[in-house]
Amino acid sequence: MSSHRHPSEDDIRMIGCAIAHDEQVIATLNSEINTIMAQLEQVRLRKMEYQENIRQCRSLITLARRIPPEVLANVFALCAESGWTRAPLVASHVCSVWRKATEYPHVWSWIYIDCGFGNPLAKTKLWLSKAQQSPLYITLDVAPNALSVEEILVVLFERSTQWRSATIRTHDSVQLNRILSLMHHSFPQLRRLDCVTHWDTPMADLVDFSAVHNAPLLHQLDIVQPNLPRWSIPFQLTNLHLFLATPRIFPNPVAASRWTNMLVNLLGLKHLTLELSVESEYQYELDTTQVVELPQLESLAFIISRELFGVFDNMRAPALRNFLLRCSPGHEHVSSGPLVRRILESSPCIELLELHDVDLPREELVQCFTLLPRLEELRLHDSDISDDELQLLYGPAGLCPNLVRLDIRWCIHLTGSALVQLVRSRVRIDEEAGKSSGSVLEQAKELEEVAAIHCLHVKERDVLELAKFTTCRLMLRAVDDFCRESESNLVAISDRSG
Repeated sequence: MSSHRHPSEDDIRMIGCAIAHDEQVIATLNSEINTIMAQLEQVRLRKMEYQENIRQCRSLITLARRIPPEVLANVFALCAESGWTRAPLVASHVCSVWRKATEYPHVWSWIYIDCGFGNPLAKTKLWLSKAQQSPLYITLDVAPNALSVEEILVVLFERSTQWRSATIRTHDSVQLNRILSLMHHSFPQLRRLDCVTHWDTPMADLVDFSAVHNAPLLHQLDIVQPNLPRWSIPFQLTNLHLFLATPRIFPNPVAASRWTNMLVNLLGLKHLTLELSVESEYQYELDTTQVVELPQLESLAFIISRELFGVFDNMRAPALRNFLLRCSPGHEHVSSGPLVRRILESSPCIELLELHDVDLPREELVQCFTLLPRLEELRLHDSDISDDELQLLYGPAGLCPNLVRLDIRWCIHLTGSALVQLVRSRVRIDEEAGKSSGSVLEQAKELEEVAAIHCLHVKERDVLELAKFTTCRLMLRAVDDFCRESESNLVAISDRSG
C-alpha cells in the first residue's frame, strides 16, 4: 500500500476486493446505526411522554390552580377598576376556571361605553346583564355625532339605583347639558360624578347640574369644561374640583356673580380645587360687594393665573386648614403678597401652606409668618426666600412655632447652612444626658422633616448635618406631591382633548 511502484493487475484486483469488503462492513455498520437511532428515538419519545406527564401533574398543584374563583374574580375586578374595563370579557375566554371566576357579578361593575365605536347599546346590555345587582361605575364617552346616546341612557337609567360613580365625556357643553337634563331619575347611591367637555358654544352656555339633585349621597364632583358650572339648589358636596379648559374660540370673562352663585349653594363644601389649563386666557370681573362664606371648607387648592386672583376676594373660609396656591403652568412667576396675606387674615387655622411659583416680598413674608401660629407644614417651590427670611423661624422667639415639616424646592437663594441653623435652633440639649431630646423651647417645636430638592446651595455636608437632628428628604413625596402628579395630569388632559 505504501509502495511507489505502479500497481500490477494483481494489485488492482486485490485492492478492489479490499474496497468491496470495507463497503460491505460500512453498510452493516450503517444498518446497526439506524437500528440504534430508532431505538434512541423510541427512548426519547418515552422520555417526552414522562416529561409531559410531570408538567400536567405540576400544573394541577400550581398556585393559580389553587386560587379560589372568588379571589380570581377580585383580581379581575381590580383590573377593571384600574381602567381595563374589558378585563372580565378577555378573562372569560382564557379557560374554564377563569370563565367561572368572571361569573361573579361585581367583576362587571365597571362599564366603559364609547358611543362612537362598534355597537355600544349591545355592549351596555351585555355588561348590565352580567353585573346583575352589583354597584355600577359608568364611563360614557360621547362622540360629536353619536346617534344612540339616548337609547343607551334609557338602558342605564333603568339601573340608576345601582350607580356609584359616573364619568361623562362630551364634545361640547350642549351635549353635556342634554345628558344632564335627562338625569331626572333617582340616584340614591351615586357618590361621585365626573364631567368633561372641552368646547363651548357661541352662547357660552353654563352647564347646569341642577338635574342631579336627586343624588343625596353625591359628595364629589370633578368638572373639566370651559365655564363655571351652575346649580339653582343646594348641593351636599364635600369635594369639588374645577378644571377650566379654555377653548380660545369664545373667550368670556369670569364674573364674580358666577363664582359666588356657584359657591352659595355649597355651604357644606370641605375641599375645593380650581385649576386652569396651560393656554388659559380668563379674566375675572371683580365685585367686592358679593362675598360667600364657606364655613366648613378645610382645603383650598388654586392652580390659576394672576388674572383670576380676584376670586379670593369673593369668598371667606374661616375653618381653612390647608391652603395651596400655584401659578398655573405657562404663566409667569408672580408676586402675590397682599393676596396671600388677605387669605391668612380671614383663615386663622391654617396648618399647611404651599406656594408654588409665587413670590412673597420680605415685608409680606414677615406679615404672613406672623399670621400662621398654627402652621405645621410649609412648602415653597421656586421661591426667592433667602437666609434672612428663614431666620424669622429661628429659636424660641421664632415665628410659626408649630412648624414641624419644611419642604424647599428650587430655592436658589437659600443656603444649606441656614437650614442646619434653623433645625439646631429648635432642638435643645438635655443638660443631664448631654444628648438631643425633644422640643427645646416652650414656643417652638422640633422640626421632624426637612426636604431640600434642587436647591443650589444645599450641599452634601449640609444634608449629612441635617440628618443628625431630623429626617432629611431629598426625594418627592410618595403621595400628594404636585411635582409628581402635574406631568401625568397634563398628559391625561392632553389625551382627553385630543
